[in-house]
Amino acid sequence: MSDFSRRDFLRIGFMAGAGISLIPQITRGNSLFSEYPDISAITGDNYFENTIKAVEGLGGIGKFAKKGSRVGLLVNFTGQWTRPGTFVNPDVVLASLKMLNDEGVNDITYLVAHMKDYYEKSPKSGQFDNIIKTVKNNSGEFKEIEIPKGVTLKKANIIKDLFDCDVFINIAVNKHHSDTMFTNCLKNYMGACNQDTTKFFHSGPMSKDGSKDEEHLAQCIADVNLVRKPDLCISDATFVLKTNGPFGPGVMIKPRKVYAGANPVEMDAYGCTLLDFRPEDIRTTVLANKNGIGKMDLKKFNIKEVTI
Repeated sequence: MSDFSRRDFLRIGFMAGAGISLIPQITRGNSLFSEYPDISAITGDNYFENTIKAVEGLGGIGKFAKKGSRVGLLVNFTGQWTRPGTFVNPDVVLASLKMLNDEGVNDITYLVAHMKDYYEKSPKSGQFDNIIKTVKNNSGEFKEIEIPKGVTLKKANIIKDLFDCDVFINIAVNKHHSDTMFTNCLKNYMGACNQDTTKFFHSGPMSKDGSKDEEHLAQCIADVNLVRKPDLCISDATFVLKTNGPFGPGVMIKPRKVYAGANPVEMDAYGCTLLDFRPEDIRTTVLANKNGIGKMDLKKFNIKEVTI
């Protein structure tokens, strides 16, 4: 038996013994023999476990953050609290905090402030109250950053804590958005910008028919993602608002999925398909790909999908 086939055999045996359904393991991509995929996607009813297994599928949290690391979390906390799918499920964040804590990481900062009762929406919150209390709020200070390669956005005021951390983790929610059709990791970066910068994002010219020209917004999103790439992206697609985003109410679907990867373009390219879009339909993805941030052709990277 070859080294690869023996390793694969042992991996499959372990996963089957753990009750993990192999449907399928690696579904797309050319480099099927790579040790870790570009995206690890887990489907199941336990969203806390989905998050942990998605990151484990990439090699574990220790691949991205080590003991002593200073970690910045950019989480999409904004939404309508009565509508799941408009904000990141707190179980996804709690699982992320647990993984970091288990790795010995105890210097964690929210790059965006969360709502006071956010964690109360999870029945697991009480189990991790001690960890939750150790996470710091951001400084509230912003730093003006030049973006020489930006096409439309040449500078941006971004939360200073992003540049003080060693590890940047982007935790987004996968949903429809009325301005950009789709929002996930790329657009979540706007949360790190101050109000003046986000106003500029929305200051694009009107089109000839009187509607807003969204090309400006999409290009600004693509440009701000040039500032600093995340070290890890985690996306919540447990409940997905398919129409009338970002706040709804709208058509809601339930993929029960959490997926993780290192590149926001790849994450968005994959995530938009859950809403029946193609990557080339989403201007933020197209323009971020053009900016050289990441690839968007699903055939050119590996996606490992597991149902538990």
